[in-house]
Amino acid sequence: MDMGNQHPSISRLQEIQREVKAIEPQVVGFSGLSDDK
Repeated sequence: MDMGNQHPSISRLQEIQREVKAIEPQVVGFSGLSDDK
């Protein structure tokens, strides 16, 4: 897609995983809050 290499989706996947790990705490706290109420 981006570079047309053999593993564009793999690097993209790693990117997404990194973003998810960075956002996860916020999401968990948010869902926990809405879950509590």
